[in-house]
Amino acid sequence: SSGNTGGEGQVNDKYSANVQLPSTRYRTENNNVFSITLPDNWENAGGDQSSTSYAPAGASGSQGITHGILIGLAKTQNRDLASATDEYLQGVLQGNSYLRQSGRPERGSLANRTAYGATLSGTSPITGRTEVVVAYTMQTRNGDLFYLVTVVPENQQRNYSRAFTSIRNSLRINE
Repeated sequence: SSGNTGGEGQVNDKYSANVQLPSTRYRTENNNVFSITLPDNWENAGGDQSSTSYAPAGASGSQGITHGILIGLAKTQNRDLASATDEYLQGVLQGNSYLRQSGRPERGSLANRTAYGATLSGTSPITGRTEVVVAYTMQTRNGDLFYLVTVVPENQQRNYSRAFTSIRNSLRINE
């Protein structure tokens, strides 16, 4: 990215200490993998070939998001959902060494399919506050692991739980 002149760090970081709460008005995002309904004050916060994140203004930057969701597909060695979930979580924990998993993933459902939900938490290197990350995983028909991950500071969980529930309930997989 251009414009980064010298040692002042990432100039494109837009992290804010005051991130607005999820709007109670929603809009639908559609792509070739999924459709989902999001608070209309969340923006597409970028990603890579396999993932997309959505976050309110002030909650995203070069180090990822502090509030919001990540959605994507992971290629795993395992075809079994429980094993594929463990494999995915190992990757998340390796890539985010401040996070720790609490307990085993719990079985549930997502988009009318069997899914697992796992809770991770730790002190965010961005905010310096305890962050709670919940990763929901399920399999697509071709065996990829689909994940929906919610991220929020622990002290704001209650403010986000309704939005996260609405988002999970709205998810549809396009296949």
